[in-house]
Amino acid sequence: MCGGSQGLSPPRKNLATRFFERRIMVKLTFYYKQSCWLCDTAEELLNGFKEKYDIKVNMVAIDSDDELYEMYRFDIPVFEFKDGSYLKGRIRKKDFIKKLEENFESV
Repeated sequence: MCGGSQGLSPPRKNLATRFFERRIMVKLTFYYKQSCWLCDTAEELLNGFKEKYDIKVNMVAIDSDDELYEMYRFDIPVFEFKDGSYLKGRIRKKDFIKKLEENFESV
């Protein structure tokens, strides 16, 4: 049967489409340190998505707390998501998008 669409499932909607159809929010904590170029790069990645999506960020400077500094000093930058998962170090865009998809919630 030419030209028919019977039996075909509709195309899967991507993250951006789902965000615009209904209000979606992602909550995360960003652990960083001043004068850290990897942290600056991760923040630029985050800011690029904050413009498009409703991402609520808790920014935490690890150098303001000795315990946090000891915990994260070799891992920064660190994104901690609502589900308890992390991205750390050199954060790739595709990994960040995947974590956003896994942690979005409707509001």
